[in-house]
This record gives sequence, C-alpha cells and structure tokens, in this order.
Amino acid sequence: MGWTSVKYSEEGLKKLLVEYLEDTLTQVVIPAYEIEEDKTLFFSTHKAKRNNEYNYLLRDLGRATSAAPTYFNPTKLTDLAHKKRYVLVDGDVSVNNPTLATL
Repeated sequence: MGWTSVKYSEEGLKKLLVEYLEDTLTQVVIPAYEIEEDKTLFFSTHKAKRNNEYNYLLRDLGRATSAAPTYFNPTKLTDLAHKKRYVLVDGDVSVNNPTLATL
C-alpha cells in the first residue's frame, strides 16, 4: 500500500456514484488532472450543453475527481462523442480551490 499501490478498491465508490450522480440542478465546474497530458481540465455544464465533445456522464466525472493518488487508481474517461480519451486523477493535484477557475 502507499506510493506503489492504491489503498482502496474503487468498486464501492463506483456503486455510490451510479446510484447518486445522475444530473445536476445547476451549473457546475469539475476539475480533474490529466496525467498523460500533464494538465488540469475543467469540465463544466456550460461546455457540455454547447458541444457534445465536452459531454460526460456526471458519475464518470465524479469518479475522476475523486481518484486521489495512492487512494484510488486513475480513471479512464471518454466523452459521449467518443472523440477524446483521458486518464484522470483528483483535480486537487493541481487546483485546490476550483472556484478560482470561474474568475
């Protein structure tokens, strides 16, 4: 456990995300860190409504932004248009306060 392996299985987390995260009642911005491209991505309701290439299932984004290194494995994410593929971990790796992204 620790630096070379993950501490928890993501199966329980996945079940909860499927059960509770279906849609949002308001606009959201969700940060996640793309480890292969070494950059922070901001997924937003606004972008998703304008372009299907930015449209993802909320439960998948929840899984991505909760993938804290050493606790959970990174998650692979593909947009609903099947054009982009990412390998993501917790957005807190690079952005501790996502409200700054709205400025």
